[in-house]
Amino acid sequence: MDSRIVPGGRPAQVWRGATIPDVETCAFIKGIREHRQLSVEEVCRLSGIASQSLLRFESGARAMRSLDAVAALADVLDVSRSVLALMVLRDLELKRGGWE
Repeated sequence: MDSRIVPGGRPAQVWRGATIPDVETCAFIKGIREHRQLSVEEVCRLSGIASQSLLRFESGARAMRSLDAVAALADVLDVSRSVLALMVLRDLELKRGGWE
């Protein structure tokens, strides 16, 4: 992975040809939710994701494995579906020690 800086001075990395934030998905989701001043309950109501699932995603205790959940969460948080999906895949790959 190649490290870069994305607009706004945030660290990013190029992973499989895409530039994505250089932060774990769980921290990214929680940070965006808090930045947008959305409660867990609001995000769950708008996305259809169970509150326990969202809390587990944000804590890193559970990986997101549903593209429907990724898309719904991305829409509610107003982030790119493809970026969030790539972050989820990257985290899964890193935790498993890689696919290659």
